[in-house]
Amino acid sequence: MSTSPPPSALETAEILDIGDGLMLGQCPSGEKIWIDGPCVPGDSVRFHRNGKRGTLTQVDTPATDRRPAPCPHFDTCPGCTLQPLPYERQCELKAEKIVQTLRRIGGFKEFDWRGLRASPEEFGTRNKLDLQVSGGQIGYTNGRDLLPIEDCMLGNDVIRDILAALKPLLTAPHGIHRLTIRTQTDRTQAHILVRGTPLPEGFLEACAADPRISGLSQQPQKTDPYHCILGSPTLSMRLAGVDHDLRADAFFQVHDQQAEALVQTAMDWLAESPCQNLLDLFSGAGAFTLPAARHAQHILGIDAVPGSGPDFLAADLSKDLPDDARIRDRAWDVVLTDPPRDGMEKRLCKQVRDQLRPERILYISCNPATLARDLSRFCHEDIYKLQRVQGFDLFPQTHHVETLALLVRA
Repeated sequence: MSTSPPPSALETAEILDIGDGLMLGQCPSGEKIWIDGPCVPGDSVRFHRNGKRGTLTQVDTPATDRRPAPCPHFDTCPGCTLQPLPYERQCELKAEKIVQTLRRIGGFKEFDWRGLRASPEEFGTRNKLDLQVSGGQIGYTNGRDLLPIEDCMLGNDVIRDILAALKPLLTAPHGIHRLTIRTQTDRTQAHILVRGTPLPEGFLEACAADPRISGLSQQPQKTDPYHCILGSPTLSMRLAGVDHDLRADAFFQVHDQQAEALVQTAMDWLAESPCQNLLDLFSGAGAFTLPAARHAQHILGIDAVPGSGPDFLAADLSKDLPDDARIRDRAWDVVLTDPPRDGMEKRLCKQVRDQLRPERILYISCNPATLARDLSRFCHEDIYKLQRVQGFDLFPQTHHVETLALLVRA
């Protein structure tokens, strides 16, 4: 927590809501302000104003349902902003965030809200931890400085055990500045990814001697590809009945159980009506594309780094659809899209809406704000109707939430 400024510079606020890493506070004057620091909705706080934002200096009156944060790094680590709240309250806030954002930004007044599916576990859910390394310490960054940690309660048991085993090796001189640990679905094997060179002395040997570590990949610089220097370059992941031989640096959902629920729900919604052709935008390795093959006669997944095989097309979707006959020459019943946090470009939304004209659009989002914006673009002039929405908590203890929305052509 930052050092308190002189008392005359302090202001007070009631924390009302969660934001994107910040908390929304309301001053006694009624002014709303975003507060940076370890506080939660329900807290009465003091803060130091810095332009349009405030920096927390102290919590005067804690929220009535506040609990001691289980993680000892909570006050300094920027990741788990909701940890002091009971998990049930975290889910309530995320559900409210989805619904209110769709209403406020998207303008949607009526839709079938299916609620938010909570995680079966609060901690130990992640199959991947991505950590920074500097000065012989490991931790997370606040954008400026490394915040050292001894452990991370979000990682599953295998990741935490491997992290504890590798940490002592990183205190010696080396050139590594990023460490990623990923486990496969059954949590029996892990792959280690490092950025930078050279490796610490004994690091390669330690990975080779650990039966839980199936591979080690190294990336000299951020713009370089990863090269597997030990063991297998892939991990075995299973999702919605499909086995994925996943490249260790490829994108995949970090919460195995909740990802299963998300994909299965999307497939259930897809199966409600006949589907001849399904186009999957931002498909990644095919988490949705491949299960959809059971419900569509023809599928095509598109991404910059897609899955392998004839069901995928490599293309950059950052601006618009690629001019490719595989897309042009087919009528698409369903478009499924799972874009990054920034959502879809306006032009890409318009191409899907006005050129592809699918009967249904399944939109998966990790950002309620860009979801609401993009859905409103699809529903421009009542071309599509927002039929139903469901939330999935893939990121307990944090403000992040996943959402599945179904649009139908009016």
